[in-house]
Amino acid sequence: MAKCGCKGSSCSCKVVAGRGARITGAGTGSNPIVFEAFPMTLAVQNSSTVALTLTGTGTEADPSTVSAEMVGSAIAGKWGRWSGTQAEYDALGTYSDLVFYLVVAG
Repeated sequence: MAKCGCKGSSCSCKVVAGRGARITGAGTGSNPIVFEAFPMTLAVQNSSTVALTLTGTGTEADPSTVSAEMVGSAIAGKWGRWSGTQAEYDALGTYSDLVFYLVVAG
């Protein structure tokens, strides 16, 4: 490792690991500094009432996105489902506590 203005065989520079990284070692010949990067991994786990979908590669250009859909008989009869535009939602006039409202477009 390059020295940062230090003299002798050691250096007192502070090295800090960022997100997804680990730094070990003291920076000596017998205990060198080791930089390790850990890629972030995501996995979805479905349940009897929720089905999850993971898309994207996790990069800035293609971020990971998790979406959920209610499934199974455990929620049957508990919520109705409505989906539509914001204008259609605004025009409903009344709303039910038993309906799950989802605006899918402007």
